[in-house]
Amino acid sequence: MTYEGTADEGRRFRNTEILTIRDGRIIEAEVYFGWSLPHEAPIGGFISPTNADKGQLA
Repeated sequence: MTYEGTADEGRRFRNTEILTIRDGRIIEAEVYFGWSLPHEAPIGGFISPTNADKGQLA
């Protein structure tokens, strides 16, 4: 499941959860904390790994 949320200060984000269900019970949950919305990378582009922590686009 992928969902969008809004933090208290108004920042938007997207997370994904993968649940493993057995006999009607959740036995495992993988949570991938996602990206900011809107995403910093341009459509079809990417953020350079060396500049990503500085908020700079490639």
